[in-house]
Amino acid sequence: MDEKQRGEQTLQNLIQAYDKERALINQEYLRRLEVIEGLSINYESILYVDLDSDTILPYRLSVRTEQVFLVPNRSRGLRWYTQVYVFSWVHPDVCQLVANATDPDYIRAKLSENKTYYINYRIISGGETQYLQLRVVNVGNNARISQIVIGYRRVDDEILHEMKQHKALQEALDQAKTANNTKDTFLSNMSHDMRTPLNAI
Repeated sequence: MDEKQRGEQTLQNLIQAYDKERALINQEYLRRLEVIEGLSINYESILYVDLDSDTILPYRLSVRTEQVFLVPNRSRGLRWYTQVYVFSWVHPDVCQLVANATDPDYIRAKLSENKTYYINYRIISGGETQYLQLRVVNVGNNARISQIVIGYRRVDDEILHEMKQHKALQEALDQAKTANNTKDTFLSNMSHDMRTPLNAI
């Protein structure tokens, strides 16, 4: 085999090795996407945000978030998105709560303490009250919080279950207070009934 053939063979071997490595990287990339897709299946909207450049990229959109991104000729920064989303969909009683929870300074402060945080809030959709959870996750490094993911998921069942439990606990507490008051009244009357004949004696 002459010099030229050896060079071509070496080049061919390098190309094959590169193709194998690229195939492995693609497989790993697809596996990661499948894992992300599987873990995020309950989320109706998922947004990637770079706080430093104030860019927001939608990964999955619900009817609500999709309508926000359909507004023409607008920048797509987090503050802009939050303002449009909050005042279009969020229940007036909790607008400020959601706006504060998605403020970049607040996000950085919360994520400096934990890798993730969430809030639950109400929206009005077609005259119906619905409950959503907004979760913010730091996906960058902890030294400089910039890359985050924001996910939205419906939590109607969970919130309604908590509300029923709270109501049941409140009713049990009220019954216990009533029983305690009844007992106190009974003992007070009994004490009075016993003192009257003893005083006579």
